[in-house]
Amino acid sequence: MDKKEKYLKRLDFLIDCFMKQLPEMLKQHEGKWIVMGEEKPLGFYETDEEAYEAAIHKYYPQPFLLRKVDKEFLEHGKYGKPVDMGMPSIGDIDTGIKMILN
Repeated sequence: MDKKEKYLKRLDFLIDCFMKQLPEMLKQHEGKWIVMGEEKPLGFYETDEEAYEAAIHKYYPQPFLLRKVDKEFLEHGKYGKPVDMGMPSIGDIDTGIKMILN
């Protein structure tokens, strides 16, 4: 297993740990930012900047997870709600090509 695969495997492990603990964390920490570099959270923070600073101080250069404690992960799965990147659909592209050619 190369370095990238190890990193991604560790990150997936941390995401799974987050998901297992999420229902309990939502009761007391909803809306806070969490840092996980191990099975248990390092802490809960008011802002993502505070969480990032703590994570870098404790875990860098090892992988860590920085996430907002949010019920969206219960609703949409461990990777959260899909994000609209503003990319055109195939239909939009096809329409655009037809407009250019006409």
